[in-house]
Amino acid sequence: MATQFSRMKFSFAVALCLSLFTATSFAQENFKPLDQNSWNPGVHMAESMVLTLAHGKKVEEETDYGFCETCYLGAFLQPGNYSYMTMTLEQGQSYAFFGSTAGENTDLDIIVLDEYGNTVAEDTLTDNVPAVEFTPTVTARYEIRLKLYSGDEGEFCGMTLMRKGGWSVPIDNLATATSRTLEYCERVAAQVPARFLQEPQEWAMIGTIMTEGAESGYSDMRLGNGRRAIVACGDKHTRDIDLTVSQDSPYVEIDSDTETDANPLLDFEASGFMRYSLNIKNYESSGATLVMSAILDID
Repeated sequence: MATQFSRMKFSFAVALCLSLFTATSFAQENFKPLDQNSWNPGVHMAESMVLTLAHGKKVEEETDYGFCETCYLGAFLQPGNYSYMTMTLEQGQSYAFFGSTAGENTDLDIIVLDEYGNTVAEDTLTDNVPAVEFTPTVTARYEIRLKLYSGDEGEFCGMTLMRKGGWSVPIDNLATATSRTLEYCERVAAQVPARFLQEPQEWAMIGTIMTEGAESGYSDMRLGNGRRAIVACGDKHTRDIDLTVSQDSPYVEIDSDTETDANPLLDFEASGFMRYSLNIKNYESSGATLVMSAILDID
């Protein structure tokens, strides 16, 4: 079994490494050029997002992997810190997780732990493009960590989540959802001082693939103290997205945007003593759609 797993991991790593050589030109050809005069955090987040999603698209084209429903996670990490996602992984289903950062002199790792805290898969090599392939032997909840092991300073880091037989997402959809969300964040930042959430172990950007009428929920979120904004935008199929943020325990709805639009906005005061849940609903679309949600810290 160990030999088979090593061979599988090696074959996937080869496919990923081959994609890395073409990811930069692929991104330049398919994603909107970055405006270096725009909001600085948006430029840095965009560099990381484009690189990570371009890698994912190349892997999708060259292997039998596709995107998971939660397909992208992005965070601003300080050296030594990590963000994580807990999700159910199914027995016998093969998954692939890989990350990247645009920062130089960085060491980025991916670690998968089971419900007992045991490491079941990892890529802790000294590089900034970790890749992990994992096939669970039991259906359970697993913790997937993206850790900036070392670096000269804090960096925007991203992770793409894939599975065999997963979603195929056209490059135009990836580019549209990404650019719309970053432009929306920039419009918010033009009105009030803002930055992407930097709360330890939390994500600042979440990408979700949703069919019409579907909902996705993310719970036990630590948002720190202060004013927060959450924005969402989708690709060309998106018609109406609804957002709701609530306090976990006791349950209290904090803010919601259920208006008929494709770019909802939440604006609320968060407490570091509380845990929150974010619910995203694809109320209407012309097909399965990619929705990007961003969490902002408002000064």
